This record gives sequence, C-alpha cells and structure tokens, in this order.
Amino acid sequence: MLHALAFNIHGWKGMDRRFDVERLARIIAGAATDAAALDVVALNEVYHPFVQPDAAQPLLARLAARLGMNFVFAPTLPPGPFDDPQTAFGNAILSPHPILAFAGHRLTTPAGHPARVLLEARLLLPDRRSLTVYATHLDHQSEAVRMGQVQALLLWAGRDRGRSHLLLGDLNSLAPADYVGQEDAVAHLQADAIAAHLVRDGMQVLPRLLKAGYHDCFARAGQGTGLTYGTAQEKIRIDYCLAAGPLADQVTACRRLDDDDVRLASDHFPLLTEFAW
Repeated sequence: MLHALAFNIHGWKGMDRRFDVERLARIIAGAATDAAALDVVALNEVYHPFVQPDAAQPLLARLAARLGMNFVFAPTLPPGPFDDPQTAFGNAILSPHPILAFAGHRLTTPAGHPARVLLEARLLLPDRRSLTVYATHLDHQSEAVRMGQVQALLLWAGRDRGRSHLLLGDLNSLAPADYVGQEDAVAHLQADAIAAHLVRDGMQVLPRLLKAGYHDCFARAGQGTGLTYGTAQEKIRIDYCLAAGPLADQVTACRRLDDDDVRLASDHFPLLTEFAW
C-alpha cells in the first residue's frame, strides 16, 4: 500500500492564530491507519526557516523530526516581501523514505502575481522502487495564469510521462465534473468574492491535466465530501491528489481528514489518498 497526504497549512498559523507544530504532527501522524504509515506528505504555504522564539529548530525541521521523516523545501518567494514571518515561503515534501533527489522549478508567473514553484522529489520506497512526487500551489487569482503555470508544470513533469508519479497540492482550481447539472452552485460561486475567479475564466486547469494523462483520485475513489476549502465555511474542492502512469489504476480511497484539530489547524482540510501499489 502507498499513502499520500496533501495539506495546505496556512503559513503554519491555525485559525486560532497559533503556530502549533504538535497539532499538525497529530493530524499528519493520525492520517495513517493502524496497518500502514504515510509514505509522502506534500505541504503548501510553508514558511522556512521559521523559528519560534522559544525553539531551536525551524518549524519544518521540528515537524519532520516529530514525524520521523525526511524533508525537502522549495521557496516561491525569497525572504523579505511577504508578511509575518519574514522567511522564505513555498512548498515542502516529507517522507519516511530516503529522498534520492529533489529540485524546485519556477512556474510561469506574470507581473502582479506571486511567484509559484513546482517541487519535485524522488523517493526510494521500501521495495526498492522509486517514485517521483510533485508538489505545487497554483496562482490564487486567475485561471489564465494557472493555465500558464500548468503548461510549465507539464514540461517539467514530462520526464515522467508514462511512469507512475504523483502531483499533489492546492491547485486553486475546480473540477468541471463536480458541477455537472449544478448551475445554481456555479452561480453561487460567481457571486462569492473569494471563489469568483475560479469560474470567471472557465474551469480549464483540471481538464488540461486530465488530458495530459493525470487522474483525479477523488473522482475515482472519493469517500465523503470532497470540499477541502475552507474549514470555517466549507465551499470548494481545490486540493488534489493526481496520479499518472500505472499508479492511477491502483487508487483505492481518497478522502479529506476532518476533526476538531483539523478545523483549527488551517483553512484547508488535508486530503489523504491510498493506493494498492
């Protein structure tokens, strides 16, 4: 079995405004069943290296140590221009397995939009197979910008075409299949100040990724509601696990995690996906 978790952690800051690494560790460690542990965790909105005044280690290093995992990080922004805390901001991948190699690839981003990055990591699994995992967080303002970023993403990930790999993260995009015959739901999104951009330019990102050979794991094996944003007022599904290659046919379950800790830890729900692989 293979278990993957995607989680936008809201810059480490919970909805109660606490930087609570122990809470995040409980959520992530608790995602695994009694019979299995997580193989990969993809985090969005990570500040690194952010160190709390009463701690010696950056939060990302503390979280990885608490989970017994290795980690890699790719910044989308250098220290300085973002708000509190003043450290680099980006994506991280954690795994209990060896990380053989990793790289951060800048995605196409026009002026006036925050920079975005695709983090690539190659894991060595216990059966000696390797698995490439990509983590990203696409633009939050425009589907047209997200489409440009997806085109760049597909160029980088093209090296794994036909091979099993995962694409995890907050894509800030809707799946058209979720809204078939739901015109009222689409109209509601168009009237929502936060969600309007998701439908303004058309839902293009997911169809483009599916055309490129990715499979939406929740669409294939979703359990329960797929709404991953937000934890205070559930609105939309924008966090994904996409699988490519033979791995896509092995997905057995995909569900969001939901408990009191989760609803305080971030404005996003974590997404857990299981594969018989």
